[in-house]
Amino acid sequence: MTKRILCVLLAVLMLSGLFTVIGCGSQTDGPKETESAKTVDPQETKDSGQETEPEAEERIKSSIPETYDFNNEVISIAGWDPGDWEGMARAIRDVISLGPNGDLINDAIFDRNNMIEENYKVKFEYDSIEYVALMNQINNNVMSGLHVWDYTFPLTEVLGQIITKGSFTNLFAVPNMDWTKPWYDQSAIEYLSIAGSYDSNGVLFAVPTAASINDKDGTAAIAFNLEAAQTYGLPDLYDEVLKGHWTIDYLEYLCEGIYVDLNSNDQRDPDDFYGFLGKNDVAPSFKDGANSMIITKDEDGFLEFTLGSEYDIEVSEVILDFMGADFFFNHHIAGINDAEFTNMFAQGQGLFFWMRMDEVTNLRSSATDFGILPIPKYTESQEYYQSYVSKNTSSLLSIPLTNTGDRLFMTGMIIEALASDSLYSLQPKYIDEALGTKYARDEKSREMIHLIMEHRVFDPGMIYQFFANTYLNLYTQKVGLKTLIAQNEKSINAQVQKFNEDVLKIIEELEG
Repeated sequence: MTKRILCVLLAVLMLSGLFTVIGCGSQTDGPKETESAKTVDPQETKDSGQETEPEAEERIKSSIPETYDFNNEVISIAGWDPGDWEGMARAIRDVISLGPNGDLINDAIFDRNNMIEENYKVKFEYDSIEYVALMNQINNNVMSGLHVWDYTFPLTEVLGQIITKGSFTNLFAVPNMDWTKPWYDQSAIEYLSIAGSYDSNGVLFAVPTAASINDKDGTAAIAFNLEAAQTYGLPDLYDEVLKGHWTIDYLEYLCEGIYVDLNSNDQRDPDDFYGFLGKNDVAPSFKDGANSMIITKDEDGFLEFTLGSEYDIEVSEVILDFMGADFFFNHHIAGINDAEFTNMFAQGQGLFFWMRMDEVTNLRSSATDFGILPIPKYTESQEYYQSYVSKNTSSLLSIPLTNTGDRLFMTGMIIEALASDSLYSLQPKYIDEALGTKYARDEKSREMIHLIMEHRVFDPGMIYQFFANTYLNLYTQKVGLKTLIAQNEKSINAQVQKFNEDVLKIIEELEG
Protein backbone atom coordinates (compact mmCIF):
# COMPACT_ATOMS: atom_id res chain seq x y z
CA MET A 1 0.00 0.00 0.00
CA THR A 2 1.42 3.32 -1.05
CA LYS A 3 1.86 5.67 1.90
CA ARG A 4 1.46 9.39 1.92
CA ILE A 5 3.21 11.99 4.01
CA LEU A 6 0.92 12.59 6.95
CA CYS A 7 0.06 15.95 8.40
CA VAL A 8 2.26 16.76 11.37
CA LEU A 9 -0.47 18.68 13.09
CA LEU A 10 -4.25 18.44 12.84
CA ALA A 11 -6.91 19.76 15.13
CA VAL A 12 -10.53 19.52 14.21
CA LEU A 13 -13.04 21.37 16.35
CA MET A 14 -16.67 20.32 16.29
CA LEU A 15 -18.90 23.36 16.66
CA SER A 16 -22.32 23.49 15.01
CA GLY A 17 -21.09 20.95 12.47
CA LEU A 18 -18.21 23.20 11.30
CA PHE A 19 -14.57 22.14 10.87
CA THR A 20 -11.63 24.42 11.62
CA VAL A 21 -8.29 23.45 10.16
CA ILE A 22 -5.06 24.15 12.00
CA GLY A 23 -2.80 22.29 9.61
CA CYS A 24 -3.09 19.66 6.90
CA GLY A 25 -1.35 18.61 3.72
CA SER A 26 -3.08 18.08 0.41
CA GLN A 27 -3.99 14.62 -0.90
CA THR A 28 -3.93 14.89 -4.64
CA ASP A 29 -2.09 11.73 -5.67
CA GLY A 30 -2.91 8.18 -4.79
CA PRO A 31 -1.45 4.70 -4.92
CA LYS A 32 -0.66 3.30 -8.32
CA GLU A 33 -1.95 -0.04 -9.54
CA THR A 34 0.68 -2.76 -9.38
CA GLU A 35 1.61 -4.98 -12.31
CA SER A 36 0.24 -7.99 -10.43
CA ALA A 37 -3.25 -6.51 -10.13
CA LYS A 38 -5.84 -8.74 -11.71
CA THR A 39 -7.98 -7.52 -14.57
CA VAL A 40 -11.59 -8.31 -13.80
CA ASP A 41 -14.50 -8.51 -16.22
CA PRO A 42 -17.41 -8.29 -13.81
CA GLN A 43 -20.15 -9.17 -16.24
CA GLU A 44 -19.19 -11.18 -19.29
CA THR A 45 -22.78 -12.09 -20.06
CA LYS A 46 -24.58 -8.77 -19.60
CA ASP A 47 -23.80 -5.21 -20.57
CA SER A 48 -26.08 -3.60 -18.02
CA GLY A 49 -27.53 -4.30 -14.63
CA GLN A 50 -30.06 -2.07 -12.93
CA GLU A 51 -33.20 -1.28 -14.86
CA THR A 52 -31.95 1.70 -16.82
CA GLU A 53 -34.13 4.64 -17.72
CA PRO A 54 -34.21 5.23 -21.48
CA GLU A 55 -34.44 8.76 -22.81
CA ALA A 56 -37.99 10.13 -22.81
CA GLU A 57 -38.28 10.00 -26.60
CA GLU A 58 -37.20 6.35 -26.53
CA ARG A 59 -39.89 5.23 -24.11
CA ILE A 60 -40.46 1.52 -24.63
CA LYS A 61 -44.01 0.24 -24.59
CA SER A 62 -45.16 -2.99 -23.06
CA SER A 63 -46.98 -5.48 -25.26
CA ILE A 64 -49.85 -5.86 -22.77
CA PRO A 65 -53.10 -3.94 -23.35
CA GLU A 66 -53.17 -0.39 -22.02
CA THR A 67 -56.55 -1.11 -20.43
CA TYR A 68 -58.25 -4.28 -19.26
CA ASP A 69 -61.32 -5.01 -17.14
CA PHE A 70 -60.57 -7.34 -14.20
CA ASN A 71 -63.94 -6.48 -12.64
CA ASN A 72 -62.44 -4.71 -9.57
CA GLU A 73 -60.56 -7.80 -8.40
CA VAL A 74 -58.35 -7.25 -5.36
CA ILE A 75 -54.60 -7.63 -5.92
CA SER A 76 -53.33 -8.89 -2.57
CA ILE A 77 -49.66 -8.25 -1.77
CA ALA A 78 -47.47 -9.02 1.27
CA GLY A 79 -44.08 -7.63 2.26
CA TRP A 80 -41.70 -7.90 5.18
CA ASP A 81 -42.07 -5.49 8.09
CA PRO A 82 -38.89 -3.70 9.27
CA GLY A 83 -39.84 -3.92 12.96
CA ASP A 84 -37.26 -1.97 14.99
CA TRP A 85 -36.22 -0.14 11.83
CA GLU A 86 -39.59 1.56 11.56
CA GLY A 87 -39.07 5.28 11.11
CA MET A 88 -35.97 4.78 8.98
CA ALA A 89 -36.28 4.53 5.19
CA ARG A 90 -36.00 0.78 5.41
CA ALA A 91 -39.62 -0.27 5.24
CA ILE A 92 -41.17 -1.35 1.96
CA ARG A 93 -42.53 2.02 0.90
CA ASP A 94 -43.02 1.31 -2.78
CA VAL A 95 -46.09 -0.94 -2.92
CA ILE A 96 -49.05 1.08 -1.72
CA SER A 97 -49.96 4.62 -0.67
CA LEU A 98 -52.91 5.57 1.52
CA GLY A 99 -53.11 9.00 -0.05
CA PRO A 100 -51.01 11.99 -1.13
CA ASN A 101 -49.07 13.65 1.69
CA GLY A 102 -46.49 15.79 -0.09
CA ASP A 103 -43.75 13.14 0.07
CA LEU A 104 -42.21 12.72 -3.38
CA ILE A 105 -42.11 8.90 -3.35
CA ASN A 106 -45.43 8.38 -1.60
CA ASP A 107 -47.24 10.65 -4.04
CA ALA A 108 -45.61 9.03 -7.08
CA ILE A 109 -46.77 5.61 -5.86
CA PHE A 110 -50.27 6.95 -5.17
CA ASP A 111 -50.53 8.38 -8.70
CA ARG A 112 -49.13 5.23 -10.29
CA ASN A 113 -51.42 2.88 -8.38
CA ASN A 114 -54.49 5.01 -9.07
CA MET A 115 -53.70 4.91 -12.77
CA ILE A 116 -53.23 1.11 -12.76
CA GLU A 117 -56.40 0.56 -10.71
CA GLU A 118 -58.41 2.69 -13.11
CA ASN A 119 -56.93 1.29 -16.32
CA TYR A 120 -57.19 -2.37 -15.30
CA LYS A 121 -60.15 -2.24 -12.91
CA VAL A 122 -58.35 -3.70 -9.89
CA LYS A 123 -57.79 -2.73 -6.25
CA PHE A 124 -54.55 -3.08 -4.30
CA GLU A 125 -54.35 -4.43 -0.74
CA TYR A 126 -51.12 -4.79 1.23
CA ASP A 127 -50.10 -6.78 4.33
CA SER A 128 -46.88 -5.89 6.18
CA ILE A 129 -45.62 -8.87 8.20
CA GLU A 130 -42.49 -9.61 10.28
CA TYR A 131 -40.01 -11.28 7.96
CA VAL A 132 -39.79 -14.73 9.61
CA ALA A 133 -43.57 -14.88 10.03
CA LEU A 134 -44.01 -13.91 6.37
CA MET A 135 -41.62 -16.65 5.27
CA ASN A 136 -43.49 -19.23 7.36
CA GLN A 137 -46.90 -18.06 6.16
CA ILE A 138 -45.90 -18.27 2.50
CA ASN A 139 -44.62 -21.83 3.00
CA ASN A 140 -47.62 -22.89 5.07
CA ASN A 141 -50.11 -21.39 2.62
CA VAL A 142 -48.58 -23.26 -0.30
CA MET A 143 -48.35 -26.49 1.68
CA SER A 144 -52.07 -26.15 2.50
CA GLY A 145 -52.98 -25.16 -1.05
CA LEU A 146 -54.32 -21.86 0.24
CA HIS A 147 -54.16 -18.80 -2.00
CA VAL A 148 -53.71 -15.64 0.09
CA TRP A 149 -51.36 -13.27 -1.77
CA ASP A 150 -50.96 -12.66 -5.46
CA TYR A 151 -47.34 -11.62 -5.09
CA THR A 152 -44.94 -11.06 -2.21
CA PHE A 153 -41.79 -9.25 -1.11
CA PRO A 154 -40.01 -11.43 1.48
CA LEU A 155 -36.74 -10.26 3.01
CA THR A 156 -34.00 -11.31 0.59
CA GLU A 157 -32.01 -13.38 3.08
CA VAL A 158 -34.89 -15.87 3.58
CA LEU A 159 -35.57 -16.44 -0.13
CA GLY A 160 -33.63 -19.71 -0.15
CA GLN A 161 -35.80 -21.11 2.64
CA ILE A 162 -38.92 -20.42 0.58
CA ILE A 163 -37.54 -21.50 -2.79
CA THR A 164 -36.38 -24.91 -1.56
CA LYS A 165 -39.82 -25.58 -0.10
CA GLY A 166 -41.23 -25.22 -3.61
CA SER A 167 -43.39 -22.27 -2.56
CA PHE A 168 -42.70 -19.92 -5.48
CA THR A 169 -43.83 -20.18 -9.07
CA ASN A 170 -41.33 -19.90 -11.92
CA LEU A 171 -41.52 -16.25 -12.94
CA PHE A 172 -40.37 -17.12 -16.46
CA ALA A 173 -43.65 -19.02 -16.92
CA VAL A 174 -45.93 -16.17 -15.78
CA PRO A 175 -48.16 -14.82 -18.57
CA ASN A 176 -47.78 -11.18 -19.69
CA MET A 177 -44.32 -10.60 -18.20
CA ASP A 178 -41.75 -9.79 -20.91
CA TRP A 179 -38.29 -10.57 -19.52
CA THR A 180 -36.49 -8.85 -22.39
CA LYS A 181 -37.74 -5.45 -21.27
CA PRO A 182 -35.64 -2.92 -19.31
CA TRP A 183 -38.06 -2.71 -16.37
CA TYR A 184 -36.67 -6.07 -15.22
CA ASP A 185 -33.10 -6.00 -13.89
CA GLN A 186 -31.19 -7.96 -16.52
CA SER A 187 -28.09 -8.57 -14.38
CA ALA A 188 -30.24 -9.82 -11.51
CA ILE A 189 -31.96 -12.24 -13.89
CA GLU A 190 -28.55 -13.57 -14.90
CA TYR A 191 -27.42 -13.93 -11.29
CA LEU A 192 -30.65 -15.41 -9.90
CA SER A 193 -31.96 -17.63 -12.68
CA ILE A 194 -31.13 -21.31 -12.40
CA ALA A 195 -30.67 -24.00 -15.04
CA GLY A 196 -31.15 -21.62 -17.96
CA SER A 197 -32.93 -18.39 -18.82
CA TYR A 198 -36.32 -17.14 -19.94
CA ASP A 199 -35.76 -18.39 -23.50
CA SER A 200 -34.76 -21.88 -22.37
CA ASN A 201 -35.83 -24.19 -19.55
CA GLY A 202 -34.55 -22.08 -16.69
CA VAL A 203 -36.34 -20.98 -13.55
CA LEU A 204 -36.43 -17.66 -11.74
CA PHE A 205 -38.14 -17.35 -8.36
CA ALA A 206 -37.45 -13.76 -7.31
CA VAL A 207 -36.39 -10.58 -9.11
CA PRO A 208 -36.10 -6.81 -8.68
CA THR A 209 -38.27 -4.69 -10.97
CA ALA A 210 -38.66 -1.01 -11.73
CA ALA A 211 -41.92 -1.07 -9.74
CA SER A 212 -39.88 -1.28 -6.51
CA ILE A 213 -37.33 0.91 -4.77
CA ASN A 214 -36.74 -1.28 -1.70
CA ASP A 215 -33.96 -3.22 -3.43
CA LYS A 216 -32.47 0.10 -4.63
CA ASP A 217 -32.65 1.40 -1.06
CA GLY A 218 -30.66 -1.70 -0.08
CA THR A 219 -27.87 -1.00 -2.58
CA ALA A 220 -24.49 -0.12 -1.07
CA ALA A 221 -22.65 3.16 -1.64
CA ILE A 222 -20.26 5.53 0.15
CA ALA A 223 -21.13 9.04 1.27
CA PHE A 224 -18.49 11.65 1.97
CA ASN A 225 -18.59 14.84 4.02
CA LEU A 226 -18.17 17.69 1.54
CA GLU A 227 -16.73 20.14 4.05
CA ALA A 228 -14.36 17.60 5.56
CA ALA A 229 -13.17 16.67 2.06
CA GLN A 230 -12.14 20.30 1.57
CA THR A 231 -10.58 20.42 5.02
CA TYR A 232 -8.37 17.45 4.25
CA GLY A 233 -7.45 18.68 0.78
CA LEU A 234 -9.04 15.81 -1.11
CA PRO A 235 -9.16 15.98 -4.91
CA ASP A 236 -12.38 16.03 -6.90
CA LEU A 237 -13.65 12.58 -5.93
CA TYR A 238 -16.27 12.50 -8.69
CA ASP A 239 -13.52 13.04 -11.22
CA GLU A 240 -11.46 10.27 -9.61
CA VAL A 241 -14.43 7.92 -9.93
CA LEU A 242 -15.03 8.78 -13.59
CA LYS A 243 -11.33 8.34 -14.38
CA GLY A 244 -11.47 4.85 -12.84
CA HIS A 245 -9.08 5.71 -10.00
CA TRP A 246 -11.60 4.92 -7.25
CA THR A 247 -10.19 1.69 -5.77
CA ILE A 248 -9.97 0.23 -2.26
CA ASP A 249 -6.28 1.13 -2.13
CA TYR A 250 -6.99 4.69 -3.16
CA LEU A 251 -9.77 5.05 -0.60
CA GLU A 252 -7.49 3.71 2.12
CA TYR A 253 -4.79 6.12 1.03
CA LEU A 254 -7.20 9.05 1.41
CA CYS A 255 -8.27 7.88 4.87
CA GLU A 256 -4.82 7.17 6.33
CA GLY A 257 -4.06 8.97 9.56
CA ILE A 258 -7.48 10.59 9.83
CA TYR A 259 -8.74 10.27 13.37
CA VAL A 260 -9.47 12.97 15.95
CA ASP A 261 -10.15 12.30 19.64
CA LEU A 262 -12.88 14.92 19.86
CA ASN A 263 -13.76 14.29 23.51
CA SER A 264 -10.09 14.07 24.55
CA ASN A 265 -10.57 10.90 26.61
CA ASP A 266 -7.77 8.94 24.91
CA GLN A 267 -10.28 6.31 23.77
CA ARG A 268 -11.67 5.51 20.35
CA ASP A 269 -15.41 5.79 20.80
CA PRO A 270 -18.54 6.98 18.97
CA ASP A 271 -17.87 10.57 20.06
CA ASP A 272 -14.73 10.90 17.93
CA PHE A 273 -14.00 11.77 14.28
CA TYR A 274 -12.92 9.00 11.89
CA GLY A 275 -11.68 8.74 8.34
CA PHE A 276 -14.20 6.01 7.60
CA LEU A 277 -17.44 5.14 9.36
CA GLY A 278 -18.19 1.53 8.53
CA LYS A 279 -19.66 -1.74 9.64
CA ASN A 280 -19.30 -5.47 8.96
CA ASP A 281 -21.19 -5.00 5.67
CA VAL A 282 -18.09 -3.34 4.23
CA ALA A 283 -16.60 -6.82 3.70
CA PRO A 284 -19.25 -8.28 1.35
CA SER A 285 -19.78 -4.96 -0.42
CA PHE A 286 -16.06 -4.58 -1.18
CA LYS A 287 -16.01 -8.27 -2.19
CA ASP A 288 -18.79 -7.63 -4.70
CA GLY A 289 -17.10 -4.43 -5.84
CA ALA A 290 -14.06 -6.57 -6.67
CA ASN A 291 -16.20 -9.22 -8.43
CA SER A 292 -15.10 -11.88 -5.96
CA MET A 293 -18.05 -14.28 -5.97
CA ILE A 294 -19.04 -16.87 -3.38
CA ILE A 295 -21.28 -18.76 -5.77
CA THR A 296 -21.20 -18.94 -9.56
CA LYS A 297 -23.10 -21.19 -11.96
CA ASP A 298 -21.78 -24.32 -13.66
CA GLU A 299 -22.23 -25.14 -17.35
CA ASP A 300 -25.74 -26.44 -16.64
CA GLY A 301 -26.76 -23.29 -14.81
CA PHE A 302 -26.76 -24.78 -11.32
CA LEU A 303 -25.00 -23.22 -8.34
CA GLU A 304 -21.39 -23.95 -7.52
CA PHE A 305 -19.23 -22.83 -4.58
CA THR A 306 -16.19 -21.27 -6.24
CA LEU A 307 -14.82 -18.83 -3.65
CA GLY A 308 -11.20 -19.50 -2.70
CA SER A 309 -9.00 -18.61 -5.66
CA GLU A 310 -5.75 -16.72 -5.15
CA TYR A 311 -7.59 -13.63 -6.31
CA ASP A 312 -10.39 -14.11 -3.76
CA ILE A 313 -7.85 -14.54 -0.95
CA GLU A 314 -5.94 -11.46 -2.08
CA VAL A 315 -9.13 -9.37 -2.16
CA SER A 316 -10.10 -10.54 1.33
CA GLU A 317 -6.69 -9.59 2.72
CA VAL A 318 -6.99 -6.07 1.30
CA ILE A 319 -10.48 -5.78 2.83
CA LEU A 320 -9.21 -6.96 6.23
CA ASP A 321 -6.34 -4.49 6.06
CA PHE A 322 -8.78 -1.68 5.35
CA MET A 323 -11.20 -2.64 8.12
CA GLY A 324 -8.36 -3.03 10.62
CA ALA A 325 -6.90 0.43 10.02
CA ASP A 326 -6.91 3.08 12.76
CA PHE A 327 -9.13 5.37 10.71
CA PHE A 328 -11.90 2.73 10.50
CA PHE A 329 -14.82 2.86 12.93
CA ASN A 330 -16.92 -0.33 13.03
CA HIS A 331 -20.38 0.31 14.39
CA HIS A 332 -21.02 -3.40 14.99
CA ILE A 333 -17.93 -3.70 17.18
CA ALA A 334 -18.77 -0.43 18.93
CA GLY A 335 -22.21 -1.82 19.77
CA ILE A 336 -24.30 1.13 18.60
CA ASN A 337 -27.48 0.75 16.58
CA ASP A 338 -28.10 1.82 12.99
CA ALA A 339 -29.76 5.12 13.92
CA GLU A 340 -26.85 6.10 16.21
CA PHE A 341 -24.37 5.11 13.51
CA THR A 342 -26.15 7.23 10.91
CA ASN A 343 -26.28 10.11 13.38
CA MET A 344 -22.49 10.05 13.71
CA PHE A 345 -22.17 10.97 10.05
CA ALA A 346 -25.09 13.40 10.25
CA GLN A 347 -23.25 15.23 13.06
CA GLY A 348 -20.06 15.45 11.01
CA GLN A 349 -17.99 12.75 12.71
CA GLY A 350 -16.66 11.03 9.61
CA LEU A 351 -14.99 11.81 6.31
CA PHE A 352 -16.44 8.73 4.55
CA PHE A 353 -19.53 6.75 5.49
CA TRP A 354 -20.51 3.28 4.27
CA MET A 355 -24.23 3.18 3.65
CA ARG A 356 -27.12 1.63 1.84
CA MET A 357 -28.95 4.06 -0.39
CA ASP A 358 -31.81 4.27 2.13
CA GLU A 359 -29.47 6.36 4.26
CA VAL A 360 -29.71 9.18 1.73
CA THR A 361 -33.35 9.53 2.73
CA ASN A 362 -32.50 9.11 6.43
CA LEU A 363 -29.94 11.92 6.11
CA ARG A 364 -32.27 14.40 4.40
CA SER A 365 -32.44 16.61 7.52
CA SER A 366 -28.73 16.24 8.30
CA ALA A 367 -26.68 19.36 9.00
CA THR A 368 -23.80 17.73 7.15
CA ASP A 369 -23.57 18.34 3.40
CA PHE A 370 -22.54 15.16 1.66
CA GLY A 371 -21.82 13.64 -1.71
CA ILE A 372 -22.36 10.08 -2.89
CA LEU A 373 -19.83 7.69 -4.44
CA PRO A 374 -19.94 4.05 -5.62
CA ILE A 375 -18.31 1.14 -3.84
CA PRO A 376 -14.66 1.19 -4.98
CA LYS A 377 -13.23 -1.20 -7.52
CA TYR A 378 -10.39 -3.52 -6.59
CA THR A 379 -8.18 -2.43 -9.48
CA GLU A 380 -8.37 0.41 -11.95
CA SER A 381 -8.49 -2.12 -14.79
CA GLN A 382 -11.97 -3.27 -13.82
CA GLU A 383 -14.48 -2.11 -16.40
CA TYR A 384 -17.34 -1.36 -14.00
CA TYR A 385 -18.08 -0.18 -10.49
CA GLN A 386 -20.18 -2.94 -8.96
CA SER A 387 -22.70 -2.48 -6.17
CA TYR A 388 -23.60 -4.91 -3.40
CA VAL A 389 -27.32 -5.28 -2.62
CA SER A 390 -27.87 -5.99 1.06
CA LYS A 391 -29.63 -9.24 1.87
CA ASN A 392 -30.55 -7.80 5.28
CA THR A 393 -32.71 -4.88 4.18
CA SER A 394 -33.94 -5.56 0.64
CA SER A 395 -36.71 -7.57 -0.92
CA LEU A 396 -37.39 -9.04 -4.36
CA LEU A 397 -40.68 -9.74 -6.08
CA SER A 398 -41.95 -13.32 -6.00
CA ILE A 399 -45.24 -15.10 -6.72
CA PRO A 400 -46.58 -17.92 -4.50
CA LEU A 401 -47.16 -21.25 -6.24
CA THR A 402 -50.86 -21.13 -5.33
CA ASN A 403 -51.38 -18.27 -7.79
CA THR A 404 -52.54 -20.09 -10.92
CA GLY A 405 -54.82 -19.89 -13.95
CA ASP A 406 -56.76 -16.69 -14.58
CA ARG A 407 -55.43 -15.15 -11.39
CA LEU A 408 -51.83 -15.67 -12.51
CA PHE A 409 -52.74 -14.15 -15.89
CA MET A 410 -54.05 -11.07 -14.05
CA THR A 411 -51.06 -10.89 -11.71
CA GLY A 412 -48.58 -11.02 -14.57
CA MET A 413 -50.37 -8.24 -16.43
CA ILE A 414 -50.56 -6.02 -13.35
CA ILE A 415 -46.88 -6.51 -12.49
CA GLU A 416 -45.94 -5.77 -16.10
CA ALA A 417 -48.10 -2.63 -16.06
CA LEU A 418 -46.63 -1.44 -12.75
CA ALA A 419 -43.04 -2.13 -13.76
CA SER A 420 -43.25 -0.64 -17.25
CA ASP A 421 -44.87 2.55 -15.97
CA SER A 422 -42.55 2.82 -12.95
CA LEU A 423 -39.44 2.87 -15.13
CA TYR A 424 -40.60 6.25 -16.41
CA SER A 425 -42.47 7.52 -13.33
CA LEU A 426 -41.32 6.14 -9.97
CA GLN A 427 -37.66 5.51 -10.80
CA PRO A 428 -36.88 9.06 -12.07
CA LYS A 429 -38.70 10.47 -9.04
CA TYR A 430 -36.62 8.26 -6.75
CA ILE A 431 -33.20 8.41 -8.41
CA ASP A 432 -33.08 11.84 -10.04
CA GLU A 433 -35.36 13.92 -7.84
CA ALA A 434 -35.41 12.38 -4.36
CA LEU A 435 -31.89 10.93 -4.12
CA GLY A 436 -30.13 12.97 -6.79
CA THR A 437 -31.52 16.43 -6.07
CA LYS A 438 -33.77 16.73 -3.02
CA TYR A 439 -31.81 14.72 -0.42
CA ALA A 440 -28.20 14.73 -1.65
CA ARG A 441 -26.36 18.04 -1.23
CA ASP A 442 -24.29 17.93 -4.39
CA GLU A 443 -25.79 17.72 -7.88
CA LYS A 444 -22.81 15.70 -9.09
CA SER A 445 -24.07 12.88 -6.89
CA ARG A 446 -26.86 12.22 -9.39
CA GLU A 447 -24.40 10.87 -11.96
CA MET A 448 -22.83 8.73 -9.24
CA ILE A 449 -26.23 7.29 -8.26
CA HIS A 450 -26.85 6.20 -11.84
CA LEU A 451 -23.39 4.62 -11.82
CA ILE A 452 -24.20 2.82 -8.55
CA MET A 453 -27.47 1.43 -9.87
CA GLU A 454 -26.11 0.40 -13.26
CA HIS A 455 -24.14 -2.70 -12.22
CA ARG A 456 -25.56 -4.31 -9.12
CA VAL A 457 -24.40 -7.68 -7.82
CA PHE A 458 -26.70 -10.44 -6.57
CA ASP A 459 -24.17 -13.06 -5.46
CA PRO A 460 -26.24 -16.25 -4.91
CA GLY A 461 -23.92 -17.04 -2.03
CA MET A 462 -25.16 -13.96 -0.19
CA ILE A 463 -28.77 -14.22 -1.38
CA TYR A 464 -29.22 -17.90 -0.49
CA GLN A 465 -27.06 -17.80 2.63
CA PHE A 466 -24.10 -19.96 1.56
CA PHE A 467 -21.11 -18.61 3.51
CA ALA A 468 -22.96 -15.28 3.57
CA ASN A 469 -22.80 -14.50 7.28
CA THR A 470 -19.25 -15.82 7.47
CA TYR A 471 -18.15 -13.28 4.87
CA LEU A 472 -20.35 -10.59 6.39
CA ASN A 473 -18.46 -11.07 9.66
CA LEU A 474 -15.09 -11.59 7.98
CA TYR A 475 -13.25 -9.03 10.11
CA THR A 476 -14.58 -10.34 13.44
CA GLN A 477 -13.77 -13.99 12.61
CA LYS A 478 -10.14 -13.46 13.68
CA VAL A 479 -8.87 -15.83 10.97
CA GLY A 480 -8.39 -15.24 7.27
CA LEU A 481 -10.59 -16.30 4.39
CA LYS A 482 -8.39 -19.23 3.43
CA THR A 483 -8.81 -20.78 6.89
CA LEU A 484 -12.54 -20.07 6.94
CA ILE A 485 -13.00 -21.81 3.60
CA ALA A 486 -10.98 -24.82 4.77
CA GLN A 487 -13.18 -25.03 7.87
CA ASN A 488 -16.48 -24.69 6.01
CA GLU A 489 -16.00 -25.91 2.45
CA LYS A 490 -17.33 -29.44 2.96
CA SER A 491 -20.56 -28.29 4.62
CA ILE A 492 -21.07 -25.48 2.09
CA ASN A 493 -20.70 -27.85 -0.85
CA ALA A 494 -23.24 -30.15 0.79
CA GLN A 495 -25.66 -27.23 1.26
CA VAL A 496 -25.24 -26.11 -2.35
CA GLN A 497 -25.74 -29.65 -3.62
CA LYS A 498 -28.93 -29.98 -1.55
CA PHE A 499 -30.17 -26.64 -2.91
CA ASN A 500 -29.51 -27.76 -6.49
CA GLU A 501 -31.27 -31.08 -5.87
CA ASP A 502 -34.29 -29.30 -4.39
CA VAL A 503 -34.49 -26.90 -7.35
CA LEU A 504 -34.11 -29.75 -9.86
CA LYS A 505 -36.98 -31.57 -8.16
CA ILE A 506 -39.08 -28.39 -8.33
CA ILE A 507 -38.29 -27.99 -12.04
CA GLU A 508 -39.37 -31.58 -12.67
CA GLU A 509 -42.62 -31.01 -10.76
CA LEU A 510 -43.34 -27.76 -12.60
CA GLU A 511 -42.76 -29.46 -15.94
CA GLY A 512 -44.83 -32.35 -14.54
